[in-house]
Amino acid sequence: MVAVLHEQPLLPHLVVRCLDEFADAPCIHTSTGVMTYGDVRARTSQFVQAQRHCGIVQGSRLAILSKNRPEVLLNAMASLVNGVILTPLHPMGSLADHAYVIGDAEIACLVYDAEHFSERAAEIKAQYPDVILLGIGPDGVGTDYLALADRFEPATLVAADVHLEDLCTVVYTGGTTGRPKGVVMTQRVWQSMTWIQMAEWEFPTPLRIAVATPLSHAALSLLAPVLTSGGTFYVMEAFSPDAFYDLVEQHRITCTLLVPVMLYALQGHPRY
Repeated sequence: MVAVLHEQPLLPHLVVRCLDEFADAPCIHTSTGVMTYGDVRARTSQFVQAQRHCGIVQGSRLAILSKNRPEVLLNAMASLVNGVILTPLHPMGSLADHAYVIGDAEIACLVYDAEHFSERAAEIKAQYPDVILLGIGPDGVGTDYLALADRFEPATLVAADVHLEDLCTVVYTGGTTGRPKGVVMTQRVWQSMTWIQMAEWEFPTPLRIAVATPLSHAALSLLAPVLTSGGTFYVMEAFSPDAFYDLVEQHRITCTLLVPVMLYALQGHPRY
């Protein structure tokens, strides 16, 4: 009881609080439109219910394989609220890498971009028949995650009963020194990382962040700072210097996250 009394809000609690607090503010901007925090809250609730319908409950292990699209953020929030242990798969990874992670992390469910990774999902299913497949869209391989979520009415979000030492994510290294290695991150790690980010990273106000790197990897680390600031994600499905500069100019982007190769491309561009 003493330990529980002294626990600070964890990431699942922050997600719920922020989605409630900034209900009318823009949360996710894509090429097809804008989702407010209220929209995201409603869709997150539907995703949580869809997960539970498939037997994905607190403590279950779920992997995500997708290009950049808003459903990656929605699934991440739903997984956090549901107390699910999340493992991102790199979109450019090989079948061998993906299959290794699925087995090593004891993944129960694979959420995947049905437009781009249908074949990979089928290959994973062939190796791991018990893995539940939830496709972001219809493809005839897995259950259509979006259609399943549509069957549920949005409900009040309530964070799972998670604590500091409970697992939050298992993130795998790139495998440059051999097989990828799972980095185990507890709720305490995410809580501490959020404190450090908010205290030291000097995020601008208002926070409008251009997301060019994969949402399933580095960009996901900015989930808590953006939400607690009432900021907006501007999601780029694919990176190009011209598209990036257009986004910055049109929407007055105040923050971004890039990998070195993207920065080099921007520096060599006439608009830099």
